[in-house]
Amino acid sequence: MRRAAPTSDVQASIPPGRLRLQAPVELVDQLLTAAELAPEASLLGYGAGTEQLGAQLAEHGHTVTAADPADLPSIAFDLVFAATALHVQEPAEVYDTPYELLKDDGYLAMLHSYHITDGAGDKPLTASLPLYDRYFHPGLHKRLPLPELAAIQPAQADVRRFKPIGFWKAPLVVRYTTERYAQLFESLPAVQSLVPEKRDAFMEELRQLVDKQFRGRVSKHYAVALTLVQKTRPKDGPALACVRRAPHFFDE
Repeated sequence: MRRAAPTSDVQASIPPGRLRLQAPVELVDQLLTAAELAPEASLLGYGAGTEQLGAQLAEHGHTVTAADPADLPSIAFDLVFAATALHVQEPAEVYDTPYELLKDDGYLAMLHSYHITDGAGDKPLTASLPLYDRYFHPGLHKRLPLPELAAIQPAQADVRRFKPIGFWKAPLVVRYTTERYAQLFESLPAVQSLVPEKRDAFMEELRQLVDKQFRGRVSKHYAVALTLVQKTRPKDGPALACVRRAPHFFDE
């Protein structure tokens, strides 16, 4: 019997621009089991997008430090976990800083989220395509169809310095009200880059679309994926760069 994806309702207490996804519980459990962290283990959330996972790890009794890439601590950690901080780096640089931050045999956990198909036509996205074409660039529909959960693959490790330990993924359905869906879009760089008048017009049309066609509520289907690698002694030979996915224009 197929297990239903967990659902999450975006609550009004979440500040605009901070609509980060929470890692499904089974991914957190897999991470803690595979890394075998001692109660006194030191954990570092590296960069933006790690707040939710950091809170989940802290619930298991671990002390979690959060740091921006521009202001990193000078001590070493048993586990470094990262999300968006690794998305913006060049593949050859992705592992440099985490490697320096880890103790010998320490672990690096990389959290990624992917917008995946709902298996029923992806109606909210399909209905939005003409709107995207008017305000951004034509031909956005060529990025459809969205991938299925089974198509999501792990990030590959720099094999000179890390060895793969595990890869886990889980579906997550997030339900948005009209206003929360609008706030999600307002936080995206593509929308922020519009001139104010054009941005306001886009946001108004988006709100009207959700209200009229979807009665003020839409759902987005995500795959949340976790790749775990372990620091090793440097080896000679070519590095295997991190696999970089082709992002959807409005993927967050």
